[in-house]
Amino acid sequence: MAADFRLEKSVLMEELFDGRLKTFGITEIAGNGGVINVSRCLFDGHNYLWVFGGEYVGTITRYNSNDPNKILNAISEQFDTNIFREDDPGFLGFKDEEEMRAFFEQVAKEDRDRLYQKIMNFLHLKPHGMAKDSYEMTEALIAHELVVEDPTYLEFCRKDELIQAVEKQYRDKLHDTSSTIPF
Repeated sequence: MAADFRLEKSVLMEELFDGRLKTFGITEIAGNGGVINVSRCLFDGHNYLWVFGGEYVGTITRYNSNDPNKILNAISEQFDTNIFREDDPGFLGFKDEEEMRAFFEQVAKEDRDRLYQKIMNFLHLKPHGMAKDSYEMTEALIAHELVVEDPTYLEFCRKDELIQAVEKQYRDKLHDTSSTIPF
């Protein structure tokens, strides 16, 4: 089992491995000699963490059942930085769950709006930018079938209903083993 961590502050790889962590009993046990864009390994005598990055520390990864706390606490204290685990909103730069949820809801809304616009362009025989045999084209063809059955789906006030119906039929086709969806 692996877990990724990210530092709140930017820390140079060369500073992380310049020996200052030895006061905490942390040493480097493996790596490729400080070459840029590499992975290097920190060891506390029992546990280890792999550090990935270029000029700056990128991601720190714990593998297996290592207990990374001694190493992570040393890094945090020495470099005066918080360290976020992959399931923490701070890992992606968010201050809390609410901010992260709002961001991803906004991204999903924008994606749905783009899809709707492409589908409408397709249905009105305008340039749409969808590739043949793409999932978007499959959804546009589903929308076409829905509009043939009920032309009121073309009304803007039914935008959300159309997209929901398209997504439902697309999911249903994915689960129907007799269906042929181009991928």
